[in-house]
Amino acid sequence: NMSIQKQLISFAFEKAYPYIIEQPTIKDFLSQISFILVGSAATGLCSAESDVDICLICDQNTYDTISVGTRWLDGRPTEVILDGIQLHYYAISTESLNRKIAELDGLTFYVYGNAVVIDDATGQYKQIADKIHDPSLLPQRFGNELEMLRRRKRALHYVLNSDIDPMARLEICTEIIKRLLICIALYDGREYDSRKRLYCTALLGTTGNLLQSKIDKMISLLGTACKTENTMAATEFLELFDYCFDYIS
Repeated sequence: NMSIQKQLISFAFEKAYPYIIEQPTIKDFLSQISFILVGSAATGLCSAESDVDICLICDQNTYDTISVGTRWLDGRPTEVILDGIQLHYYAISTESLNRKIAELDGLTFYVYGNAVVIDDATGQYKQIADKIHDPSLLPQRFGNELEMLRRRKRALHYVLNSDIDPMARLEICTEIIKRLLICIALYDGREYDSRKRLYCTALLGTTGNLLQSKIDKMISLLGTACKTENTMAATEFLELFDYCFDYIS
């Protein structure tokens, strides 16, 4: 993966970035835009088939101009194939990023906290990165997620001790595992990919390694614990969850 990552980063600097800055809608605004590499090529969780994702950071007025004709606001990047590699690029305003940071949006912290700088002459990315890496935010983020997990814990105990539809059980059990993974990651002071690689990214810390076997067992119990007649599996699921919850709280 290291050599693949280096190849994709080289592609981003040598092929993708020069291509983007020559686009008619962008070339007149280069002094107002910062360019960063995001996604799997930036984090190293990439393969030979990975896309290259480049984000353009700019103020709202610039965004409103260069985004005309795109679907960036809908989460759809512009796509093009260069030298057989799929390039995705999109813009996001500093105003939007600051709102997401203020909302403590986990995906924003992961994506933009792990970026590789291509061109930050404007200093806009540095300002965003400084806020993302502010250590005073971590206790607040962990506290918020732990409190939400505590509330869902009551729902989990109720659902697994009641005669409720298996799909309702499956939904709460899956949500509990996801929220538990997020709390473990923040407990370890690590960022996590809530969209595609939550399991892989949340368990990389010391506590994650310690609790991984418990999480694995909870995942393996999902099918049986969600059947109302299988009380033993439901009890084991609850015990595993309570152990993990007590450890991090």
